[in-house]
Amino acid sequence: MIKLRTMTPHDLDDCVALTQEVKWPHRLADWQLMLQLGEGVVAEQQGRVVGSTLFWRWGPERASLGVIIVAEQLRGQGIGKALLQHTLQQLEGWQLHLHATAAGAPLYRQAGFVATGDVIQYQTPALTSPPPGSGLVQMARQSDLPALAQLDWQANGFQRLPLLQQLFQNGTSITLLRQQMAPLGFAVTRRFGHGYVIGPVIAPDRQMAQQLIIEAMQPLAGAFVRIDSRREAGLGSWLQTLGLQPVDNPLRMVRGSEWQPQGMTAWSLMSQAMG
Repeated sequence: MIKLRTMTPHDLDDCVALTQEVKWPHRLADWQLMLQLGEGVVAEQQGRVVGSTLFWRWGPERASLGVIIVAEQLRGQGIGKALLQHTLQQLEGWQLHLHATAAGAPLYRQAGFVATGDVIQYQTPALTSPPPGSGLVQMARQSDLPALAQLDWQANGFQRLPLLQQLFQNGTSITLLRQQMAPLGFAVTRRFGHGYVIGPVIAPDRQMAQQLIIEAMQPLAGAFVRIDSRREAGLGSWLQTLGLQPVDNPLRMVRGSEWQPQGMTAWSLMSQAMG
């Protein structure tokens, strides 16, 4: 008998095991951050967690879903569908976003999600020396975070000030470019999985996005680095010249209306789960 219930911090060791089973790189610290910022549901069988999903309400209208996993030996029994339906009931009326594996996409289509493009995951196990930075970027201060959240909203439609505040409190590196004291764009570099993720990168144009990424790479020579970027952003060829290779391309799917960017573009994601 499968029981669905709210995820708690006590479930996270079991959730790490689920991601390890599907060879996703999430560490316990990654799960802890995701649950701190969102809400989760687990499927439990005889006291053992056999499935999970997480979701994040980014403001009053838009939410993202992710990390929807079912233990391998129990797949095909409707557990994933039950987790998804349970989550959708809690998000009735919201505009929803997720990134789907090829195996998961049919389930999401049945639930009313529509594919709007794909995201390409680029990574390198050891970043070679990046090009020299311009020296024009600055490290974000806590007082910058509301302005950065506004840029993020313009790009994604997500109201994620709590996310930026949590990252800042955790000591995450946030670099930005200014014009007359006002932030123009920013890049977040954080520990995740095997090494570091650069994202989100929010900027008005490709040149600034590339400048921010190069600056974010400066302290990462020799480290594992990952960037998840929408195909239409057009960063692929350039990222490959820096040694990052495409390894995966999940579908971006939306249930409801897609956000229309307002003068800002998300050149890379925070994560496939959180958008």
